[in-house]
Amino acid sequence: MISKEKAFQVAEWTLKKAKEYCPQCKDTCCNGTKHVIYINENELEPFVEKGMPIYPIDNFWLTDLRSWMIDLHTPLLTKERKEVPKPSLIETRLHMDLYERKNFTLNVDKYCPFYEQKSGCAIHEDERRPLVCKEYPVFNAREDNTFVIAPSCRLFNQQKVREDFRRTFPEPDSRLIIVKKRGEAIRSAEGGLNRLEYGRDVPEKEED
Repeated sequence: MISKEKAFQVAEWTLKKAKEYCPQCKDTCCNGTKHVIYINENELEPFVEKGMPIYPIDNFWLTDLRSWMIDLHTPLLTKERKEVPKPSLIETRLHMDLYERKNFTLNVDKYCPFYEQKSGCAIHEDERRPLVCKEYPVFNAREDNTFVIAPSCRLFNQQKVREDFRRTFPEPDSRLIIVKKRGEAIRSAEGGLNRLEYGRDVPEKEED
């Protein structure tokens, strides 16, 4: 498991880099059709307050749920073949977090219901803001001191940002990777970095 100290340090680094680079980006992390937005079961309160319906996993056939998770643009149907309204939260135990809590996935036409196009995130300053929003785009992995850059974030996938991570965390056991698609392919995020400066042999090929 990742140490709490290292996880906190990486979270602080991510926040610092986000403040530096994110204002340059025309994209938004709150686009629920481009980014799969997961909500843990202990983060539901603000969504319930907003009146958003929650659908337990028992409402769906797993084949339908898996197909929807692959392409969030497609309508999601219940076992009774009724289309689930948007916005809503769908229980998806297919993706449990490190603490084995239930996960829910936002089912929206486009943006998160808390995103306002003129002013941005309406709960950004609220401590109840979901962890996925706080951590994006660098997440803790299950392996020791391994961190994942979200492939959907173009800014954090820039070489200068990845080099900054290696300078900040030079320890050999600190690993930065990119998952291309959900579990399909993993590659090192350190390919192309200056080997003389970082003193390591960085694999550039994809790993199984």
